[in-house]
Amino acid sequence: MDVVYFVSGSQGKWELSNGQERIGHIEQVGMAFEIRPVAGSILETMKTQSYSSKQEALEAIELHTGKDCKPAVE
Repeated sequence: MDVVYFVSGSQGKWELSNGQERIGHIEQVGMAFEIRPVAGSILETMKTQSYSSKQEALEAIELHTGKDCKPAVE
């Protein structure tokens, strides 16, 4: 897959998928955003850090995976 999809889950949380399985989520913690990978996923080796916006977190995922991040179509 060439795309990482995201969809809003519970408040302040965006689920991440490769189109076939869940690979993690972005979670808002206070005013910051953190990427929480699923073990064994393409995101597993991402360094834990806080981002100032959801967009910044999505850009970090794009850099890490080499894939575009796009909203999932429901």
